Amino acid sequence: MLHLFKKKKETNHAHETLILYGSKTGNAKMVANELKKYSKTNNIHLPVENMSSFHPHLLPQLKKVIVVVSTHDDGMPPNKARKFYKKIHSSEMPKLNGLEFAICGLGDSSYEKFCEAAKMLEKRFVQLGATAILPRKDCDEDFGESAAKWICEVIRKLEGKTDSSPSQNISADSLKQNNSFSGEIVASEKLGEDCYEKETYHIEINHFNKPITFHPGDLIEITPVNPKLLVDSMAKKLSVKRSLIENKEISSLSEVTVKAYALEANNKDLHKLISKPKKLNKFISKGNALDLYLNFPSSLNASTFIRLLPPLQKRQYSIANFQRSKDDALHLMVKTIRFSYKDSIHEGAASVYLNESIHPGDKINFKLISVPDFYLPEDKNAPIIFLANGTGYAPVRGLLQQWQTEKYKSKVWVIWGEQKHRAQHKYYKELLELSQEFPEIQFQPVSSREESQVKYIQDVLQLHAAEFSQFIKDGAHVFICGSKNMGQDAIVKMDQILHRQSNSLTIDQLTEQDRLHCSIY
Repeated sequence: MLHLFKKKKETNHAHETLILYGSKTGNAKMVANELKKYSKTNNIHLPVENMSSFHPHLLPQLKKVIVVVSTHDDGMPPNKARKFYKKIHSSEMPKLNGLEFAICGLGDSSYEKFCEAAKMLEKRFVQLGATAILPRKDCDEDFGESAAKWICEVIRKLEGKTDSSPSQNISADSLKQNNSFSGEIVASEKLGEDCYEKETYHIEINHFNKPITFHPGDLIEITPVNPKLLVDSMAKKLSVKRSLIENKEISSLSEVTVKAYALEANNKDLHKLISKPKKLNKFISKGNALDLYLNFPSSLNASTFIRLLPPLQKRQYSIANFQRSKDDALHLMVKTIRFSYKDSIHEGAASVYLNESIHPGDKINFKLISVPDFYLPEDKNAPIIFLANGTGYAPVRGLLQQWQTEKYKSKVWVIWGEQKHRAQHKYYKELLELSQEFPEIQFQPVSSREESQVKYIQDVLQLHAAEFSQFIKDGAHVFICGSKNMGQDAIVKMDQILHRQSNSLTIDQLTEQDRLHCSIY
C-alpha cells in the first residue's frame, strides 16, 4: 500500500495543470486516469488529454504538464502520439520557459531502447526551457508499484507538501496487470512455405489455467528457447557451459550489444563497421552473437563476452482469430525464420521454438497484451481497408471473423501481399471463400514473386488510387499489419494519393480521427 495526503480545500487546476498521455495498449491511459482519480480524491481536479488530440503549441498556456507515455517499435512513442512528437520537435515549437513537467515512461527493460519515448520528451522539454519538478520515472513491464509511487510523488508536488503524514491509502493493485497465462498446444498445422522454403504454421492454444478474454488485434508475448543448433555451436566454439548462454539473447543482435562489445574488443574492423550505418544495420539484421565474436576477434575471454549479452528477449505475436465463446482456442500464425549467413544456418529463437520445439500436448506460458488501437471500429457501417503482408495477415483473419460474427454491414477491402499465394494455404482458402460468400468483401492478393506488374501493396494502391480515395471519403478505417518496410511504403503511397485529391484528408488527419491503425514490426 502507498499513501496520499489529507484532503484540503478544493483547488481548480484545470486551466494550469494537465495530465497528458500517449498509449498503445491502454496502460499509459490507465496510469493517467489513476492519477486523475487520486488527484480528485485530494480535491485537485485535473483534465486528462490524449496526445493524439492535443496540440503541443498549447503547452505555453499551462503551468504544469504531467505526462505518461509508453515506448514501442524500437524506441518510438505510440503510433497515435507520433504527430505530437513530430510537432514538439519542429523548429516552429515555441519556448516553454514557464512550464514545469513530470514524466512517467512505461516500457520493457529487455529491449535496448527502454522508455525511449519518455527520454525523448524529457530532453525536448528541457531544450525548450521547461523545468522538471520530479526526476523522470521509468517503469518496467510490471509497472504497478512504481507507477503508484510516482502518482503519490506527483500529488505531493501538486499539493506543495514536504511532509510524509498520509491519511489515505492507494493500492498498487489497481495498476497491476493480471495478464500472465499458461495453456496447452492443441494443434499445429503447416500452412505452406515461401519461395525460400520458410514454413508457416497455424498453431492453436487452449486449456488455459484461468479464464481468458482476447480480441483480434491483441498480442501474446512469449519467452522463447534459444535454438539448440546455436547453443551447441556457441558452447563448443567458445568452450563454455551451455547454461551460460541458454538464457542470453544470442540469436539476434542489437546496436547496443555490438557497440558494447566494440568498446571492450578494440577491434579495428568492428569500429570501421560501426562507422558505416548501412553496413552495420545489415550485419545486425542477419548476424547473431557467435558471428560477432568470431568475425571480430579480440583478447576478450568468452565468459566476459557472454556477460555483455542482454537477457533472452520476449517475442510478440498477433492473435489470429476472434473468440466467439470462452471455450475457443487462441490461434497464431508463425513463420519459421531460418536462413544461411556467413556459411552457417541462422534460426529465429521464437519461431523455431513454436513451430518445431513444442508440439500438441505441450504447455506454454505467455502474457496477453491488449491493443485496443487495433480493434474494429464501433460503427458497423464504416468501410474498412486491410493492408497486410506475410504473417501480418494474422490479426486481419481474426478481425474478418469478428466482422462476420457480429454482422458488420461495411464494405471491406483486403490487400494481402505474399511472395507467392498458394491455393492450398488454409488462410488463403478461407479468405477466398469468405469473399465469395460476402460481396461486401473485396479480396486482392498480391504476389511479389509472380510474373506481374503489380507486386507490392503500394502498387495496388497506386493502381486503384481513385477507389482508395473514395473509401477514405466514405469514412474508411485503414488497418496496416506486417513488416515495417511495407507499412512505411504503404503510408507514403497513401499520403501521395490523398495529397492529389481535393477535399481529402491527410494521413495526419486520418490518425487524429483514430482511423489509421498500425501494427508493424
